Amino acid sequence: MQNVTYYQQGDCLIKPIGKFGVFTQEFDKIPKAAKPLKGNLVLKGQTNSHALYNGEFELFEHEGTIFIDAKTDVTLDHVKDHLVATPTHAEHHAQSIAAGKYFVPPLMEYDHLKEESRRVID
Repeated sequence: MQNVTYYQQGDCLIKPIGKFGVFTQEFDKIPKAAKPLKGNLVLKGQTNSHALYNGEFELFEHEGTIFIDAKTDVTLDHVKDHLVATPTHAEHHAQSIAAGKYFVPPLMEYDHLKEESRRVID
C-alpha cells in the first residue's frame, strides 16, 4: 500500500485526487462537469468556516462535492467569517496544503445509541 497524504481540520477532510485503492470514494480527476466556485470557502460549519488563503487555487463543485485545484501551496484556515478582509481565527490551527488536486468528502460520525451515521457539522 502506498502512502497517501490527506488533510483534516475539524470536520473538513481534504483528500488527494487519484486512484489509490485506499479510500471508499476516489476520483482520478476533477469532473469536467464540475462548476467553478467564486471565493475561498471550502466548507461552512454552523458557526465557523474552513477557507483557503495565500496562494493560487480554484474551487469547483460537482454533485455536492467540493474540488480544489491548488496551483501553489495554500493555507487552510478555520475562521469565524471567511468573507471579511482580515478574518478572525477560530478554534483549529491553520495548516499548509501542498499544491495539487483534492476533493472534500463528507466526514461522517456514528452515533452508537441511535445506531445511525450522520455528517459531522462543526
